Amino acid sequence: MSTNAKNKARPAFLINHTRNIERRNIVIENPSALKEYEEIAYRVTNAANQYIQALNIKIHDRQLPYVKLTAVPRREINNKSRVLLLADAVDNAIAYVGNDNEELSLSHFVCILIAMGNRDIRVGPRGAEGPTEIIINRDLRECVLIDMLLDIAMFNSYSFLKGGSLTDKQEFSFSKYRYHKEHALPCFFAYHGEEDLYYSFAFSARRTTNTFDIDKYIQLWDGFIKSQFQSSIHMEKSLEEQLKQHVDYGHLLRSDILKDLAARDKGAYLVLCIRKKDGSERVQSQFRSVFRGTKIGRYKIVPIEMIDDKGYKKMMMSLYISAFKVVKP
Repeated sequence: MSTNAKNKARPAFLINHTRNIERRNIVIENPSALKEYEEIAYRVTNAANQYIQALNIKIHDRQLPYVKLTAVPRREINNKSRVLLLADAVDNAIAYVGNDNEELSLSHFVCILIAMGNRDIRVGPRGAEGPTEIIINRDLRECVLIDMLLDIAMFNSYSFLKGGSLTDKQEFSFSKYRYHKEHALPCFFAYHGEEDLYYSFAFSARRTTNTFDIDKYIQLWDGFIKSQFQSSIHMEKSLEEQLKQHVDYGHLLRSDILKDLAARDKGAYLVLCIRKKDGSERVQSQFRSVFRGTKIGRYKIVPIEMIDDKGYKKMMMSLYISAFKVVKP
């Protein structure tokens, strides 16, 4: 059996087979804390992707990217990380980052401070021009990071949001906070101050540190998008472009699957593909019953609503099967 980490079966099994991944950093000032935050980043990534998988199964009109959070030392700050998290307190976080790289351009900046007994969000040390400051109990820091990553995934699932300027992205972030205030949405974290602050809709879908309301989260985003972007239309990538994000694209019988998908009704589907051979007769028999053969590249298209039928979910967790979501516009 493969020992490659990317091939290991995980609860978030759909991320194993896609290249559609958003990457973000936690910037660590104290080198001695790097290892600790590397472990935190790994746990947060896994938890966030399980939620994103659940969202992808429920949302049928678009693809949500998966996420990967990495802990990096200060010297590795760069523009590729549009949202930057700082794990250590500094007096002037924006200047602190900008002094190292005058070309650094971030849509917004969040400074996380650890304080026992707190779960507060307030404006940072430079007022409205500075970073949002999250003062959080150590036991809740992973919740904050997960919730931020979920909003990054949702934002990047809408075609009409991704191409905006830096100013557009900053205004979008502030408009979420204003929407939260105007609609008196519940929030797991406390807010202080009237300035526009950072806000994730996941803050209002979180019930406890271990409980998250997926349906509520979808409703919050749907309500916000409908109120703010009534005339905007999401355009999903073509079927071929979507399939090219499948890590096993080279194995798929591509001409056949494009014709097959084109003939389907509008909606979301899961493409199951044989990616490795298995010698056991039990697995071979299963392959023959589902894929009508055992050859690498044979596929099965399953309406996403049927994920719990006929053992498909269990099959998707196999190392020998790749699973990939496709949206038919």
